[in-house]
Amino acid sequence: MQLKPLILRFKRLVSEVSLPTILTITIVHATVSFWGLKALGESAITSSLSEFVYWYLVSCSTVGYGDLSPTTGEGKIFTVFFILTIGLSLFAMVLGKLANLFIEGRNKLMSGKKDFSHIEDHILIVGYEPRKTNKIVDLILADEHRTKRFILIASDDGYTHPYPDTPDIGYVNLDDYTSTISMEKMAVAKADKIIVCGENDAESFKLSVHYATVIKESGYITTHISDEDIATTLRGLKSPIEVTTPHRSEQLVKAMQDNGTSMLFNQLLTNGFEQTTYIIESTNIIRDVSKIPGEISFGELRELLSDELGVMLIGVSSDRLGNNLIVNPSKDFKIISGKYLFYIGAKRMCQTDLDKLRASVKPKEVA
Repeated sequence: MQLKPLILRFKRLVSEVSLPTILTITIVHATVSFWGLKALGESAITSSLSEFVYWYLVSCSTVGYGDLSPTTGEGKIFTVFFILTIGLSLFAMVLGKLANLFIEGRNKLMSGKKDFSHIEDHILIVGYEPRKTNKIVDLILADEHRTKRFILIASDDGYTHPYPDTPDIGYVNLDDYTSTISMEKMAVAKADKIIVCGENDAESFKLSVHYATVIKESGYITTHISDEDIATTLRGLKSPIEVTTPHRSEQLVKAMQDNGTSMLFNQLLTNGFEQTTYIIESTNIIRDVSKIPGEISFGELRELLSDELGVMLIGVSSDRLGNNLIVNPSKDFKIISGKYLFYIGAKRMCQTDLDKLRASVKPKEVA
């Protein structure tokens, strides 16, 4: 019963003293110990700095191999009453402080109290609902050839970190989503992509518009709105916001008229299936494979992508939001640099695929 107050007092002391202070005291103690032993004739222990540091650490950590030990009476007394008495306490304090720092860091991680204002080019998911958000994260990770970005999940509901052991996924708990402090913690202005998952259409609308005013020029926001009128208003703002809607009536009619199309839509929209849809900017592809600078026909590019990479070109749009999207245009349709290409493939095209595409065209040009 007498030991418990001492343990509590020691824990309190460890928490109150900073790690730099403890390390400074330890260095001073080790220095005094070295010169004290040297003055007392302990030449074996103090023959070199490395020998002393080795002996000091194994002694103060109670390992004590016994290969080095004081030989003079004065040296033994000095070791027992000064070096070990103080050294053991300092060693315990260092270990205790490191343990406290680890526990505090872990608690901070789990509770979402970390500040992520230093990150950039990340994917930010605003709004956490366990089942829905976890599926979103799993679908993002299923795209193995995506540009690898840190994923940050933001919540205002007090959940604990859903992915604590995944270093590329962070979690932050906030009081709100729109204050300056909260937006800095999420690094909204530096995010590459933002997924807004509001509790309702009004919140999703408000947050999307709010973030669109600060997100970087190349940034992109996606959200889901159930009300088609609200979705139309949001699309009409000409901001970097893409809005998805349920399209329940359209899907029901299509599934009724052409059975199985609902499964087709599901596969084409879901990462992890063998074939799904992707988008890529056309400039680099056209530069590498076109015969006429800056343009190529839809039919020629579709055939080339199919033959060389096994992907199916299905549409072209004027921007990444899919505005003025043309699905399956005629083979003579001209695609110019800067357009966005929609295609179906087993994986997202990467630089290796583009290199292969370029290499396949060069021999034909030489011929």
